Amino acid sequence: MKTLFTALLLSFAFLSCARIDDFEVPECTDDAVQSQEMYDSPNIKLLVDGSEYVDSLLSLIDNARHTIYLEMYEFRSDSVGSIVMSHLIEKAREGVGVQLILDGWGSRGQWLGDALTGIRLQECDSFRFPYVNHILSRNHRKVVIVDGNKYMVGCTNIADYYVDGLPELGDWHDMTLMFVKNPSFEESSQILRGRSEIIDKWIWLIDNAKEKVNIINPYIAPPAELEDAILGAISRGVKVTFIFGEKGDINSYLRSSRSFLSRIGALVWIYPQGFHHTKAMSVDGKSLFIGSANMTRRALKRNLEENVLVTDRVVVEKFDSLFSLYTTESYEMNYDSVSLMDRLYDYFSFMIID
Repeated sequence: MKTLFTALLLSFAFLSCARIDDFEVPECTDDAVQSQEMYDSPNIKLLVDGSEYVDSLLSLIDNARHTIYLEMYEFRSDSVGSIVMSHLIEKAREGVGVQLILDGWGSRGQWLGDALTGIRLQECDSFRFPYVNHILSRNHRKVVIVDGNKYMVGCTNIADYYVDGLPELGDWHDMTLMFVKNPSFEESSQILRGRSEIIDKWIWLIDNAKEKVNIINPYIAPPAELEDAILGAISRGVKVTFIFGEKGDINSYLRSSRSFLSRIGALVWIYPQGFHHTKAMSVDGKSLFIGSANMTRRALKRNLEENVLVTDRVVVEKFDSLFSLYTTESYEMNYDSVSLMDRLYDYFSFMIID
């Protein structure tokens, strides 16, 4: 009876999970020339891990002249979060328009409900009783926009453990793209906020890969059309390589993802030095697709996500160099060595996770 009740409750949660509405991003309000010291290449930089992200974020905030827009899944009121918030409050006191959009689940119990002087705070999809209203649809984005044209888009939330790691997982690894949205950027790059846009771009990139696809993504449970694209690339002889952390915050996802990919012929490397939360893919050394979206059915069908496609040579080479370095520090998964019981566990986990 208890099992039946649980199944009915989960079914109700899934059926009642409406997609959440999107948000409008601010228009450009600044045409000032940017200091190139902040970037790898003209007006674009790949930020690696939490310390570099926080330093760059504070610099952007402190130099804001008109508006700051922050749309974040998790913004904690811990040490790192408090430092970021103090800088935001100071800019609001200076007259800069500050807007925060925080997810009601990821940021629950943090700043939501607090009186933040001069800051416009919106909670995206409140997580309240009976708790099944939108449990499967979340605003999973990690976006910062300053003065309408200086962007940070990627995988990094605002929390202590993105800088310090966690005792049970070790170091926390992530990447974020920082760039200035100007005519030269728009000629060769794309910002994608729509669910169908993101999945279609992933499929298009993989379908058109000729030599190699390098992917770091901790959660892989793709919808059928994306799974077909991965299988198609492998069958064409494209070298499809994934990197996973040895440990993860959701181990059933991690195990089943690695097992599935190794079983279908992808190369799977396991990185023992912490958890890789990065969600990025490079194709043929020519393009990089990075953002908040996991390769899962829920992320691509229900969540609000944001990814960026760039073709900047310096940035793509930086990602591929890091990818190569990570593989030298990793060990390759051998599916033949996985026990029958573990294969069965991983297979059924993969079938039921969303």
